[in-house]
Amino acid sequence: MELDDIQIKSDLGNFYLPTKKIVDLYQYLGDERKKNSNIRKSDLQDFFDDDYQTEYFNLMPIRVPIYMKCFWDVVERDYEIIKMTNYDGKHLYETSPVSYEFDVALGQKESLCIDCMVFLKSKLNNSKIAVYIMPYNDGDSYYLEMEIYFTKHGTNFKQFWNEVEEYFKTLGPLKNAIFNTKWEFVEYNEIGWEGIVLSPDKKHTIERNVINFIKNIEDYKQMRLPTSRGILISGPPGTGKTLLCETIMNEAKSTVIYVTSDSVEKTGDIKEIYKTARLLAPSIVIVEDIDTLGALDRREGGNHPLLGEFLNCLNGVGTNEGVITIATTNYPKHLDVALVDRPGRIDLRIELGLPEPELREHIFKKYLKEMKTEKLNYKPIVKKSEGLSGAYIREVVMSAYLDAKEKDEKITQKRLEESLDLVLKMKMGVDSSISKQDHYHL
Repeated sequence: MELDDIQIKSDLGNFYLPTKKIVDLYQYLGDERKKNSNIRKSDLQDFFDDDYQTEYFNLMPIRVPIYMKCFWDVVERDYEIIKMTNYDGKHLYETSPVSYEFDVALGQKESLCIDCMVFLKSKLNNSKIAVYIMPYNDGDSYYLEMEIYFTKHGTNFKQFWNEVEEYFKTLGPLKNAIFNTKWEFVEYNEIGWEGIVLSPDKKHTIERNVINFIKNIEDYKQMRLPTSRGILISGPPGTGKTLLCETIMNEAKSTVIYVTSDSVEKTGDIKEIYKTARLLAPSIVIVEDIDTLGALDRREGGNHPLLGEFLNCLNGVGTNEGVITIATTNYPKHLDVALVDRPGRIDLRIELGLPEPELREHIFKKYLKEMKTEKLNYKPIVKKSEGLSGAYIREVVMSAYLDAKEKDEKITQKRLEESLDLVLKMKMGVDSSISKQDHYHL
């Protein structure tokens, strides 16, 4: 259809408006308005030369800090950032990316962007991928929804996320770290063998079945031998089970997942623990007080919902290649027989009993070594302290030190024996097995 120019008559003369050009301008402005009504879509169309595909992915709060650290490390290593931006809720205009601080190692925080749109080009093959990251706040935690855009012939989402997963397993923040079931880094006492009182044979057993086991794990694979191990450390309270676990943490130099009764809340948690342990193998799963996590004998009070999960995770349908489980308990006789009497689940039991006279003397000397003392006769103190754990012996020394410190004096024989009497009296209040006849007559 032909459009005649518009003629406008005025006192100054006739004016002509180019009708076709006005219509073309109107159509152009309309197209631009439609195009820019979703600026994110416009950016994607400009970024990809041909049609693109979309996939969606979600991260639970527990995984957000660690996986986003891996995500951005992979991006820095393998991709060029072409553009990084953000959008308002209706995608009408651009806004600034938003970052939050997360723990990425023990005592180390890092600012990670979790609210943005990032356009990436592979350094390897120039293929393009774009990721839209959107957080959803849930109290102190963040859920993440990710939209990943890619072309049919370029790097797809699966390939991209496999790179992130591989980084998680080999170089991520949890590799060779010590953390709990919530993927929070655990503070612990940095002690070695010199910081624990342990008989040479028990130390050698731990070294063989944990420390050296991890070092030689590739040899076991070649010999088609099991590369998983289960160890139960038992003994009365105060005999050094937790201290031994901390020593293992320091000596093993491997991934450690520290599990306590308050960190396992529901069925499925134990399964997730071992899934993570397998990904980060070689690894150690330390289970404190396993009896409180459902491992009690079923004959004593019925089945526990977590017991079956433990049994399957330790030696079920799947394998635990490269995973060592170390469980502690104060009540080994109450544990289910399917757990403790089944190689492949619990292969080895180490009993940390109350210290013998020679070991009690060693413990006294160890704790008194750095303190100011008069000349001490350990023989009557060692005899009188029969039945005390290492923790109680430490309390004897601590009590004597506090008394001496208050008076600015040395620790004397009398002061140490008086402190021992106080601790024995305290222990008798909760343990009737210690009697006056046994401990107050030398």
